[in-house]
Amino acid sequence: MSLPPAAPGPVPGAVPGPTFDELRTPDGTLRVGWDELAALVEAPLDWARLQDEVDRRLADDNVTFRPWTTDEDDGEAGEARFDDDDDVDEPQPWRLDPVPLVLHSREWREVERGLVQRAELLSAIFHDLYGDRRLLTDGVLPPELVLGHPGYLRPLVGARQAGGLFMVGASLGRAGDGGWLVGAHQTQAPVGAGYAMENRRVLSRVHAELYREADLVRLTPFYQAMRAALVESGPRGVEDPHVVVLTPGTHAATAFDQAFLASRLGFPLVEGNDLVVRDGRVWLRSLGRLEPVDVIFRHVSARATDPLELQPGSRLGVAGLTEVVRRGAVSVVNSLGTGVLENPGLMAFDDRICHHLLEEPLRLPSLPSWWCGEAASRSHVVTQLDRLRVAQIGSGEVWEGSLLSAEERDTLRRRVEADPHLYVGHEPLPLSTTPSVREGRLVPERFHLTGYLIRHGSTYAALPGGLGEIRTEPVAVSYGPHTVSGRPTKDLWIVSGDDLPPASGDEGDMVAEMIAGTRAMMPRVLDDLFWMGRYAERAEDTVRLVSATHHVLVELNMVSRPGSPVDTLLDSLYAMTTTPRPADATSVLRQLRTLLVNRSRRGTVARSLARLSHAADGVRDQLSSDVWVVLAGAERALDQLRRRGLDDSSALGDAAEHSLVALLALNGITAENMVRDAGWQLLDTGRALERAIQVVGLLQTCFTVPALRRGVTADEQGRWSTPPDQMVLAAAMTAAESVVTHRRRHGGRPELSTALDLLVSDRTNPRSVAFQVERIDAALRRLPHAPTSGRPQRLLTDLAELTTATAVQRVSHGEPAVAPPALDETGVETVPVAAPGPNPVQCVDGYLVDLRSRLFSLSEAISEAYLTREPQPRPLWVAADLPPGPAGSGM
Repeated sequence: MSLPPAAPGPVPGAVPGPTFDELRTPDGTLRVGWDELAALVEAPLDWARLQDEVDRRLADDNVTFRPWTTDEDDGEAGEARFDDDDDVDEPQPWRLDPVPLVLHSREWREVERGLVQRAELLSAIFHDLYGDRRLLTDGVLPPELVLGHPGYLRPLVGARQAGGLFMVGASLGRAGDGGWLVGAHQTQAPVGAGYAMENRRVLSRVHAELYREADLVRLTPFYQAMRAALVESGPRGVEDPHVVVLTPGTHAATAFDQAFLASRLGFPLVEGNDLVVRDGRVWLRSLGRLEPVDVIFRHVSARATDPLELQPGSRLGVAGLTEVVRRGAVSVVNSLGTGVLENPGLMAFDDRICHHLLEEPLRLPSLPSWWCGEAASRSHVVTQLDRLRVAQIGSGEVWEGSLLSAEERDTLRRRVEADPHLYVGHEPLPLSTTPSVREGRLVPERFHLTGYLIRHGSTYAALPGGLGEIRTEPVAVSYGPHTVSGRPTKDLWIVSGDDLPPASGDEGDMVAEMIAGTRAMMPRVLDDLFWMGRYAERAEDTVRLVSATHHVLVELNMVSRPGSPVDTLLDSLYAMTTTPRPADATSVLRQLRTLLVNRSRRGTVARSLARLSHAADGVRDQLSSDVWVVLAGAERALDQLRRRGLDDSSALGDAAEHSLVALLALNGITAENMVRDAGWQLLDTGRALERAIQVVGLLQTCFTVPALRRGVTADEQGRWSTPPDQMVLAAAMTAAESVVTHRRRHGGRPELSTALDLLVSDRTNPRSVAFQVERIDAALRRLPHAPTSGRPQRLLTDLAELTTATAVQRVSHGEPAVAPPALDETGVETVPVAAPGPNPVQCVDGYLVDLRSRLFSLSEAISEAYLTREPQPRPLWVAADLPPGPAGSGM
């Protein structure tokens, strides 16, 4: 099978001349490496089906990114899960091409040697610029190129940082003659090593047979070495260092990358507010205690790591971290200050620096670059603006000269000439072509490759693979080290030769055996798990009520009138989801469909699933991969309904059924697989609390509210003048998963007293409120350092008295439920006890309102007692309050 010619016309900004073909030599034969994988390009494969399978597997693993987001955003990561009025920040699906990049190990060995040398050079530059600064004093680098760069952190000059340059990312392109060039460095907090591993996991399953039979170099040893190297990075004298992975939070562009690495390496994933500096050390906040931290694998820009000394106002770091680093009490990797190595102006001096520090030439040349601070280089750049790429040093802003109009180029020329030391010009990165899938067929696409290295022992080890990115359209902006573009990615396969024997084993669960025993339970993690339980239960209960309403609608031949059973159940749905009912005559089916699939409306199943996924994102390192599979199944069921007709009753029933099955599977996975630690107890508490709230709301909105609306009364024995509608009762019992028990015990009699008995006071019914109260009480007692008294415990005691069979019987007969008032710490009654009314129906309604209010108070009390995050210390001044610093000071 031969590929069609490359897409007509060059990519704007591409290097003129021939394009290197990764698949075939000029005479049409397969290149070495590809000849062992010929079945991928010469067999008649269904590429559209394979692309669908790749997409499905990525969705099952919830592999996502958020475009244009950087970790400099001072927004509170994760705060949106508390307020259902906020818009859900939808992450975008990760994209992976089903055809891998392929290189033979002999060729890769040369690339690897060049990458290792590059990492050693960058490490030498880092130690020089924060040490003797020979590069500046010997005139190898102009001082204004370094000292004015925002990545150069003056507070760290002279500090002996143990972490050093731990990890490096290098962006590579290939020229027409087959030579590789380095186009950029990632040294601040390299992104993509987690995505690269996930890409490999997926393709090794999509091409399972080929992958097993091919002599491919595995990625597993690299990640094993990464974990070992992180442990070895601890401060001097620490034998068993405690390592954490610092992330900006779930709103970061590459949150998956960070969480996936933390999970696979077996280290806790933490945010800045999970850490605190005390007594000259960094500590991890855990439930009831502090745990020491020795190594921080950071994925936050260096300036944002310390709001006291580096970036006032940052919410992503740890106040006082810089001083602890200077004392040598904690290792931060990559070390603080490595961001200066991403300075694009250094590319113009790489060869000169290599000769000066390493006394050898570069093995992999850098992209031809010209720093405009030198007159000759500036002249070259301003006269070649129509084909060069120009970057502003420090801001990351990039202009693609070939995409600019004549007027825009003239404006850029004036800016360069006004402040030449702030600009650098580059040749466009040459891009070779590789087979890729587009619209179900193979075509050659241009790509660039990011390689990764880690320091292990006395040298660097390169990942025998990398993260490729297809470049199908021009790019006029720079994607910094904390962002991804969202283009389709590629997995690099290294075909083994005699010099690189393949490793054995399955890479799907590559480091499962290395997961650390430490399961620190920070308040943030407990908070995410608590809300994960609540949203899981909320989604499940809403699906059940939608399904029950749909069943009644079908029974009534799709007819709904005011006051009918369907109308009552719809009122209940809108009240339970706190969503206003539409004023127009929208069909019931369309209303039910909206309550299932509309993500933008609060209370819907889709909205709850999005919130559930968001909470789970924050604790990905705590969860089984099966969790993401079942969540993807639920979302897939709703997507199928979105693609069907608006009035398709069968599709609605199927979507409700399939999403419910997925949510039940989620409940089973967490119940059967999670360790019964503090995280599990809070997840179970959240689920139980939400179930109690939903049951009480169901009883009120299906029975007492419509009864009072119709003027129903009851006698002293609790018998209603007009009994509840039989279909509504059956639907409510079905939604509460108690219809079989109700029929067996009470013959399905349409009486509210029987429903209250079963769903409120029956401590043997796992759906009852009383059962949930006992469940919450038991879970909180199992927490480490659990208090025996406090507001949650007092509220639980009151709720236990309010949900006894005696209390329910008294309320049903129009008498008050006897219980002491709920008091806060000052002795003030916070929630009134239900008072008797002239109508027993009113008494029951007031009782249910009181129960629901107390349950919400319990939620607040649990959050205050166990889940509250301490605020980060803030400086009394910010940079804006200071007078401007001298030119070149970096202030």
